[in-house]
Amino acid sequence: VIPDAIILANAENRIEFLNPTAESLFGYSLLELQNKSLELIIPKAFQQQHNEKFKRAVSDPNSGYNRNIIAIEGLKKSQETFPVEVMLSRLIIKGKIYFAAVLRDISRRIIVEKKLIDQTAYLEKEANGSFVTVGKIIESGKASIHWAGDLDVFER
Repeated sequence: VIPDAIILANAENRIEFLNPTAESLFGYSLLELQNKSLELIIPKAFQQQHNEKFKRAVSDPNSGYNRNIIAIEGLKKSQETFPVEVMLSRLIIKGKIYFAAVLRDISRRIIVEKKLIDQTAYLEKEANGSFVTVGKIIESGKASIHWAGDLDVFER
């Protein structure tokens, strides 16, 4: 089983293929989405922006819509939105333009990052300054915690 969802769309903004992980992630079968607009899996609030960027990407291979990893929201069949990380690639197959998207649901990662931020704030408050962080707590999806001074046992 491939852990990431994969969607292939043509230059007309229509879905040509999705793997089983994408079917599970969005709640649609390939038959339900094949030859349908990508707008079915994009929340309404982002559709206009997507369409503008997509048109630019079709006409300009240097538009920046290639091999970038972006965090956006996806739209499930149930109309539930969820955070998703997407890597896009512009492809030319037999003279036709396609876009491949590799998607990953980042809902769990966002929850963990928030818990780390909350826990660090709690520890900083409880430690009365003996616990400090250097730089960002969350950077590139990795947590970094740096200690200064004596380490104490904290009780809630």
